[in-house]
Amino acid sequence: MSGCSQVCTIYLGDEVFAIPIDKVREMVPYHHLTTVPRSPGSIEGLMNLRSQVITVLNLHHDLQIERRIDPYEMFQVILHHAPGLVGLMVDEVGDIMKVDKHDLVALPASLPKAAAALMQGAYMLEGQLLLLLDCSAIACMGKPNER
Repeated sequence: MSGCSQVCTIYLGDEVFAIPIDKVREMVPYHHLTTVPRSPGSIEGLMNLRSQVITVLNLHHDLQIERRIDPYEMFQVILHHAPGLVGLMVDEVGDIMKVDKHDLVALPASLPKAAAALMQGAYMLEGQLLLLLDCSAIACMGKPNER
């Protein structure tokens, strides 16, 4: 398949999402976060990972998904994003999957606009809709006037 790419699946609540694998640097079990006073709800906090300070984002907030587990049981997915890195709090890390880029379809019209702004499209899998996250849009979460 010439249009083949790989995605990493993540879970937020009972919903599954995909991230292009080339955007993922690493996945780590919960790492201590320092809260940022007066920050927007989309910013979970800052983490120090091997002497590099990384902003960790809360997708549950912007996608309006209720957390199903304690934050200390969650994972942090670290993404490459120029000029540095950004982290995402996720309930669970799933599998690495091959998808055909040509199978990416438009998002359902029923998806709230705030959520759709964080997505690139969707893949129809066997009985499941896999929403592809837009890493550039996600990295702008919490920054004023960037979304």
